[in-house]
Amino acid sequence: MENSNWSSYFDANQKLWDAKTPIHWASSFYDVEGFIKKPNSLNSIETKLLGDLHHQSILHLQCHFGQDTISLAKLGAKAVGIDFSSEAIDHARKLNEELGTDCTFFESNVYNIASLGLGQFDWVFTSYGSICWLPDLETWARIIFNHLKPGGKFLIVDLHPLLHLLDWTTAQIAYEYDTYGQPIREENQGTYTDGGECLKSVEYFWNHSMSSLISALLKSGLILESLDEFNYCPYDLFGDGSIATESGFAIKNLPKSFPYVYAIACTKPL
Repeated sequence: MENSNWSSYFDANQKLWDAKTPIHWASSFYDVEGFIKKPNSLNSIETKLLGDLHHQSILHLQCHFGQDTISLAKLGAKAVGIDFSSEAIDHARKLNEELGTDCTFFESNVYNIASLGLGQFDWVFTSYGSICWLPDLETWARIIFNHLKPGGKFLIVDLHPLLHLLDWTTAQIAYEYDTYGQPIREENQGTYTDGGECLKSVEYFWNHSMSSLISALLKSGLILESLDEFNYCPYDLFGDGSIATESGFAIKNLPKSFPYVYAIACTKPL
């Protein structure tokens, strides 16, 4: 980590996610009541790449309130979830207790997890809307490498860098493709779920190009196994610009081949 000013951005974002958590918990988007009845929030994109998780340990980075972490446990994994929001971790532990699953949750910034002494895992996993909150991918990738067993696997499924170029409601270019560690500051009202109309926020995020992401993973020592792109988003995130497709959701007036999501799988050498 090179920039000491990042701590102020992290503090602002942490307070924001503390405020978002109870809104998300009550939303139809996350449908906690439905999840308790049928605890699986994972999409086919990630489940196909994860495969059989029985007797596998998995570290889930930026887990929010743990629905995906618990879903991983339901697939047979020994799952540990990490998030920097104390509210999110409190809710994750509540959900874990409600469902009787054997997940463990820790409140921590991704960059600080070495201090937790978690050891190494068969898998490290992160997904949708995760690395845009991180300024330094090379440090992030080294942390992933260090928390994998030899032969262990890393999977990221996230929104595509090209999607982050756009204003999602107009499909017009609004942001830089790569911000090179410089934060984008935005003042917003509401959140991506229902129920948060009164929430006013200032948030800081970072855009990363595909080349910077892959370069960071390779530089850490991980071996790239696969890169896939998907021309739909599993979630309806685009407001008035959204259209339904056979597989998920897309933005009006964009080509059918436009990539909304990517998946990268890597392996740590033996």
